[in-house]
Amino acid sequence: VSSQIPILAEYNNVKYKASLNGKITGATKEEVFTGLNAHGTTAQADPKYKFDKFTADKDVKLKDGTLIQKGNKITKSQLKEVVITEDTVFTAQFVYDGGQIKINKTFK
Repeated sequence: VSSQIPILAEYNNVKYKASLNGKITGATKEEVFTGLNAHGTTAQADPKYKFDKFTADKDVKLKDGTLIQKGNKITKSQLKEVVITEDTVFTAQFVYDGGQIKINKTFK
């Protein structure tokens, strides 16, 4: 006796974008089945800036159950540990790393 059982697999759209002063040099989007992990991407800072963190547009959980709230720091290694359960946007954040900033302003 042969029977066919339909398998329904949901996937989610994962997008990667960069804030000011850097760019995404790897994949900018991928489709990830619900409950699995994204592959992640690479980000490159502009001159005088350095990569700081990724952030997500919603709360996310890592494989080990750790909750990272929307907007909080996600490291490069944690990015690949996020369990994808819905469409998610990750943003690479960059910080200034070019020495002192000179401000030509007199304060009274």
